Amino acid sequence: MESESSAAVEAYFVVQRAPNGEAPDEVNQAWLGLVLPIEPVPVEAPQSAEGFSFITSQHYHLDKAVTVSLKSAIKALRAAGQTEVAYWWRARSLRLFHDNEKKMDNLLFDAEDGLVIPASAKERFYPDPL
Repeated sequence: MESESSAAVEAYFVVQRAPNGEAPDEVNQAWLGLVLPIEPVPVEAPQSAEGFSFITSQHYHLDKAVTVSLKSAIKALRAAGQTEVAYWWRARSLRLFHDNEKKMDNLLFDAEDGLVIPASAKERFYPDPL
């Protein structure tokens, strides 16, 4: 049986600039250089999206957003050796649900902070480490 997370990824987001978010600077900096699968629904181009802050629960709008599943983002952080940052995100998402009953399944990145590439380019230009 194929799980939701094992579906073929059609596009990736390469983080080229640290996100401008409420997380501590070292947490935002940890995203630099990561290649994240765009999930849950790959799109041909970034789209407008509404989100909420995981710290203050304030709503915000991104004109060009890229969606990455929290599970995939944490996995990418761990693979890059950013285990403390991965734990920080996991703990934060659990606390958000506990405190506000809001489940955090996805993260929104501003498309201006990186590059969207097709899956075929990922293996060519950003191969997984051996």
